[in-house]
Amino acid sequence: MGDSAGAGAAGGAGGGAAGGGGPPKTERPLGPDGKPIPGPEDMRKIQSQRKMNQQQAQVDEVIGIMHKNVEAV
Repeated sequence: MGDSAGAGAAGGAGGGAAGGGGPPKTERPLGPDGKPIPGPEDMRKIQSQRKMNQQQAQVDEVIGIMHKNVEAV
């Protein structure tokens, strides 16, 4: 239990670090739409989210096919 309390404190400190990381985002160059251009970490998040969405679409497609097959039987 003592470890989890320490982890909570570390999480609080990490939150402060993330807040400190906020201002540099405003310093990023702006794109043609006026929004900051995403950095490498943001690009990884965008790419992983896109891949997750594609995989979820494939899973949904397979589930749909399986439902049709079950109904046919």
